Amino acid sequence: PKVLKEVAKSLGVTKGQMRSSWEVMTSHGNLSGASNLAVLDHHNQLAENLANDTSEWALCLSMGPGVCLEGLIIRDVRRKRMNNVPKLMD
Repeated sequence: PKVLKEVAKSLGVTKGQMRSSWEVMTSHGNLSGASNLAVLDHHNQLAENLANDTSEWALCLSMGPGVCLEGLIIRDVRRKRMNNVPKLMD
């Protein structure tokens, strides 16, 4: 969809970085405001993302009909917690 191409172009990200957005849009179409939750759920279910994705922050945008836009900036606190675990043994 053109909207995903334009968002990727504007943010300077790759299609791979928006994998969950593309897969949810292809499978379910535009879910308007529910898109953020559907994409987040899809992203969290991809085990490879949890292992290979080093991103701590994510930008979530969803667009509905007319002039309807919803945005979130979210942080992966699980990764933050993992990075702050004290070493008990060397």
